Amino acid sequence: MPATSYSELEATLQQARKAPTIEHQRAAVDLLLQFNNSGNRLQQLRATGYLPEFYELCTHHCDTIHEAIFDSCEDSKEDVRLAGYKALVGLSRKVERVRRKNADVLCQLLQSTGSELDIVRGCLSEHIRIAPGITYEVILEYLFTTSPDGNDQRSTFAPVVVSFLAGGGRLATVDATAQTGEILKERDAEGGKGAVIDISWFRKDTVADNILHTGLIRAIPCLLPDEAKQVVGVVLDLARNCAALSPEMDALLQLLVRISLDTFRKEFAEPSSNLETTLGWLDLSTTLIRPVVPPVESAGLNTQHPRANPTALLRALNIFILPHPVWNRLSLSRTAHRDLTSILGVALKSTRTLLETSRFSVPGHVQSEARTALEQTGSLSLHILQSWVVSSAYNVDKGAAQGILELLKCVKLDPSFQQNPEVVEYIKRVHDRAGETYDGASHSYMRDVTRFAADILKAYKSAQPNSIIPLSGDDTNKGLAAGMTYESSLRKRVRIDSDPPARSSGVDEAITQASKRPKLMPGTLLGRFTALNPSVPIQNVHIKASNTLPSSLDKTSPAVVGTEL
Repeated sequence: MPATSYSELEATLQQARKAPTIEHQRAAVDLLLQFNNSGNRLQQLRATGYLPEFYELCTHHCDTIHEAIFDSCEDSKEDVRLAGYKALVGLSRKVERVRRKNADVLCQLLQSTGSELDIVRGCLSEHIRIAPGITYEVILEYLFTTSPDGNDQRSTFAPVVVSFLAGGGRLATVDATAQTGEILKERDAEGGKGAVIDISWFRKDTVADNILHTGLIRAIPCLLPDEAKQVVGVVLDLARNCAALSPEMDALLQLLVRISLDTFRKEFAEPSSNLETTLGWLDLSTTLIRPVVPPVESAGLNTQHPRANPTALLRALNIFILPHPVWNRLSLSRTAHRDLTSILGVALKSTRTLLETSRFSVPGHVQSEARTALEQTGSLSLHILQSWVVSSAYNVDKGAAQGILELLKCVKLDPSFQQNPEVVEYIKRVHDRAGETYDGASHSYMRDVTRFAADILKAYKSAQPNSIIPLSGDDTNKGLAAGMTYESSLRKRVRIDSDPPARSSGVDEAITQASKRPKLMPGTLLGRFTALNPSVPIQNVHIKASNTLPSSLDKTSPAVVGTEL
């Protein structure tokens, strides 16, 4: 323990401040180091608090003082370590040349646990506010590394870095006109999102934003799906420009689609795979075409339109995922069918929004590609709807119900359905199954499916007045006879109380007879499939390995069943 008292330390430090000669500086630094190395907790805390100040004052001893702060960060006593972490931030605030090294140390300390990790996260968040560009560069170095052959690889620090970037911020959207300095610091102990939002939205540091944005996009292919999901969330928080069809968001969606297809090729080659990882990447892709709530309120932002062009995702689904051989893969579980139907529903709804909305201008070639993609999905709709019916609606949830509804809309767009009784029979089967699910399980989100299917059947009956549509129960079927159309149900959300329709024994017989009919002529909706009967064997799909997105995704060529990928 130093023989010098606290009063003598204070007097020596004060003398070095007033008369900063080399002798006075050396005396002050020697006393601080003596206190810092004493092993006495109180004296160490006192010395650590003064070290940042005298690093700047005693230029001849700066390296020694910096090492003393690092020693405090590695001390056996927790409160001394915490004081060292805060001293690093204080030193970075005063001295620019130490910022990269201090940020490096704080990133290493993200491996801490408990309350100590909270302090580390708060210090690193404050370091972002002090030197955003430098701190982002160091954080990215701990997120991924580059091998000697030039390939990016996931770092062992990736989990803690992703957790830091995705944590913190605000639970609610921040008012752009509010005083946000302290508000955005409230959750710094959870992560750095508050600091990231502060730098991007309020300080508008575009240079720092570009560093972080570019690095995060580059890191995504190296990360695990759950990590990539959090990183994409950070990228969206950085995007102050929420304009529709943003080139940056289009590029990100293309990247996610490419990763999804590369993963699909690998998983499809495994007979026992249920495409779980592929579905994870596809679901992440939908993040860019869903309505996005920005972290900061702004009257000038439109959050309802998709940020990226959804056609790229829908076209990839049409060509690779939805064709009959892939969809009916035995290893594809009912859960996977449900999740994929939900993903498809998001892509279809976003593509339709792109064409129908008048709130922003869509270039002509984008509209043309979107229409073509919707038509391609229409040609694949029926075997997906059939699998949904045959598998007892595979535990449909709200997302999958939206997918079924969007598929029905695609069917209705195809003019051939009005001349094809076989199509109507399948729509009738979907209508009945949706009604049973709605009544039996109280799935209110199936109501729209039931009503839209009823609209299609009514349209067919109007076009073919002499036709007989086999209905479940009798003609009091609530979807048709009640006169409640899908469009009117959007205005009047009232459930029509009635007993669930009884299952007709003639429906299954009608479907069986339909499957025995001669094959339809090419060009009709059902004639585009190799087999609608689930008992027909499925042909294998041959896959060629590729590291790039297939060129067919950049064109409007129709999806071909059994095509070589």
